[in-house]
Amino acid sequence: MMKVLSKIFIISAIAFSTISCNKYLEIIPDNIAEIDMAFNMREPAQRYLATCYAHLPVNGNPLNGNPSTPAGVLPTGGTNPAFYAGLEAHHYYGDWSNGYMGVIPAGGQNAALPTGSYFELSRFWEGIRHCNIFLENITKVPDMSEMEKLKWTAEVKVIKAYLHFLMFQQVGPIPIVDENLDLNTSSEDSRPYREKVDDVIDYIVGTIDEAAVDLPEIVDMPMTDAGRITKIAALGIKAKVLLTAASPLYNGNSDYTNFKDHNGENFFNPVYDANKWVMARAALKEIIELAESNGFELLKYADADYPSTTLSPAMKLHLNLRGVVSERYNSEVIWANPASYFNSTQFSYMVPKLVPLLTAYPTYSVTINHALEYYSKNGVPIDEDNSWNYDGRFNVVNTGQINSLFVQNSYQTLSLNLDREPRFYANLAFDGSKWYGQGRYDENNQFSVAVKNGDPMVSARSDYSNTTGYYPKKNIPWDYEIQESNGSVIAKLYAWPVIRLADLYLSYAEVINEIDGPTAEALGYINRVRERAGLLTVEESWTRFSKSPNKYSTKEGLRQIIHKERSIELGLEGIHFYDELRWKTAEQNLSGAVYGLTTSGRIPADFNRISTKYQRQFTKRDYLFPISLQSIYTNKNLIQNPGW
Repeated sequence: MMKVLSKIFIISAIAFSTISCNKYLEIIPDNIAEIDMAFNMREPAQRYLATCYAHLPVNGNPLNGNPSTPAGVLPTGGTNPAFYAGLEAHHYYGDWSNGYMGVIPAGGQNAALPTGSYFELSRFWEGIRHCNIFLENITKVPDMSEMEKLKWTAEVKVIKAYLHFLMFQQVGPIPIVDENLDLNTSSEDSRPYREKVDDVIDYIVGTIDEAAVDLPEIVDMPMTDAGRITKIAALGIKAKVLLTAASPLYNGNSDYTNFKDHNGENFFNPVYDANKWVMARAALKEIIELAESNGFELLKYADADYPSTTLSPAMKLHLNLRGVVSERYNSEVIWANPASYFNSTQFSYMVPKLVPLLTAYPTYSVTINHALEYYSKNGVPIDEDNSWNYDGRFNVVNTGQINSLFVQNSYQTLSLNLDREPRFYANLAFDGSKWYGQGRYDENNQFSVAVKNGDPMVSARSDYSNTTGYYPKKNIPWDYEIQESNGSVIAKLYAWPVIRLADLYLSYAEVINEIDGPTAEALGYINRVRERAGLLTVEESWTRFSKSPNKYSTKEGLRQIIHKERSIELGLEGIHFYDELRWKTAEQNLSGAVYGLTTSGRIPADFNRISTKYQRQFTKRDYLFPISLQSIYTNKNLIQNPGW
C-alpha cells in the first residue's frame, strides 16, 4: 500500500508569505537570475516542482490555524471553509460566531474582509505564478529526458488548473492566468479581467486534457511518489469540474442576467445546456473505467488487515467505513492532496478524552443537523421510515440490554442515536456510544463514551470543549494508538483524499439521472456505495420501509435520494457545502437553526436537551463569495459579485 511521499514532496519545510492576493494578481515574474539557476540542473528543477505542489491548499485540515483568527482572515495554508460554511460541524472557540470559522455560517460574510476566500489568498496566486515559471523554463534543464520533462510539465499544468477551479468554486468568474507577463509590461496591462463562466471551465478542462496524455495512469513508485498527479487524478479533477459546470448554479441560471463582464456580456450563460450533463457523464465514465481497470475499488479490508482475527462481520463493516477517509492512500482514493495531512493537532481537537492523561481539546463539534441526515437501519431517511419514531427522535430513552457493538447497555441517551445505519456509528461518537480502536482492538472491550459535563472524558476548559455532544470519528484513523498508561499517541498521518471512488459513483448516478431519469444504471451506482455501507438497495429499502415507496422511480425523487446519499457518504469531507451551492439548494438547506445538545448538563435529562447554537443565514448573494474591496481598489478591472 502506498505510504508516504518522498522528502521533496513533504510540504512542511516550505514557508509561505501572508501578503494579500493583490500582489499576485499582477502576474509578473521576478528574480530572473534566480529562476535561471533553478532550472540549470535536474535537482533544483525538482525542488521547483515541489514548490508548485507546496502551493496546493491545506484543504483537508478543518483546524488549520487558531479558531479565533479574526473574521476576514484565512490562514495562509488555505483551510477549506466548506467544513464550517454548511451545517455539518463547527470549531468552537468561546462563541459560535467567533473568528473566521463562524462568520460564514452566521451570515457575516462581507466584501470589506471576505472570510475563507481562496481568491484573496496569496498562496493560490503565488502558486499559479510558480507554475507558469516552471512551465516556461523546464525545457531548459539539460540533464533530464524529454519524457520526464513532459511528465513534470503535465503535473504542473494540472496543479495550475486545480488552483483555478478551487477559486472558481467560491467566486465564480475568475481571471485566467495562463502565463506570466514580461517585466516590461505596464502596471495597467498586468491587471487581468474576470472571464466568463464557460470560458473558465473550458480553460480548466482544456488544460487538464492537454496534460493527461503525458501522465502515467498511476504513480510509478508508490512508496515515494504517492500523492503526485497521475492521469487518474487529473481525469478525476476534470470530472468534478464538468459536474460543477453542468449543475444548476452554472447551467442556465437566470439569476445573473444583469451580471456582465467588461465587454457587457453575461458572465453566466442564462440558457440551459443539456449537453453539459452529457460531457460530465462522458468524463465520469472515462475516469471510473480507468480507475477500476487499475485496481481501484471501494475500500474493504482484506482479512489480514483487520487488527483481530475474531472480529464479527458487523465490526469489520464498521472498520471499512472508518477507513474510507483515514486509511492513507487506500484502494478508493483517486487522489489525495500531498500538501494537506491529518496530524496530531487535528486528532486532539476531535477526540474526547478517552483516557485520563490524553491531551484532548475537542472543539471540533458535529451538529445535530448532520446527525439527522443519516438513514435509519432500514436505509431510508428517518423522517420517511414507516417504522422509526421520528416524532420521538429527541426523547431520552434507556437502551436496556441492547447488546450492540456501538451503543452501551442500560444507558440513557437520545432516541436519535438508536436504530441508525452503520455509517452513523462509524462517523460519529456520542454520549452512550462505544469507540473501537485507538489501541483497543477487542470489540468486547471498547472505550465507553461518557461526555456529559463533569465526566472524565470532557475537557476541563469550557472554551476547549465539544459543544454539540457529537464527535467526528470519521476523520480519525482507528489505528491511531493511544498509550493508556501515559496518554501519549502513536501518530498515523494521512494525506487528505480530494476524490474518492464513492464520490465518482454517486456523481455518475447523478448525471445519468439528470439525462435519462431513474434508470437501472443510475440505481446500480448508488447501490454500490450502499452495499459497502451495509444497506439494502435503494429499490428494496424504499419499497419495504419508506412512506414514499415509489420515490426512486421518478427523476425528482431519485435526485433527492442522490443528494441525501452524497450528504451522508461524503459528510465531514468538505464537499457538502459546494454540493449545495452547485445544486442551488443552499437557500433552503443551509438556512435556519443549527442544533446541538446542552453540553453543560450533568444528568441525561439536562445534557440531552436540544439547544439552538445559532441561526444560519444563507441568501442568494451567498452563492458567490465577494471580491474584497481592496482587490477591486487595486485592480479596477475586477467586477464585484452581485449583492456585495
